Amino acid sequence: MNVQILNEAGTAVIATGRSNNFQEQEIEVININNPQAIRVDSEYQIGPFGGPFEGVICTAIYGNTAGFKR
Repeated sequence: MNVQILNEAGTAVIATGRSNNFQEQEIEVININNPQAIRVDSEYQIGPFGGPFEGVICTAIYGNTAGFKR
């Protein structure tokens, strides 16, 4: 796992996963360990383990994969 997904306030890690496209406008995170904690149209902070983290909104979730947009 190389991605941490934090709640909107950035105070708690709610899920982890993998992504290879942190530099893109739209970020896809796969192999999410807790996908039921993520909701479409909700805001999160995501980034590599330990940060830096960036605010994003979830645009789609399918199984254990989710899309986020800056």
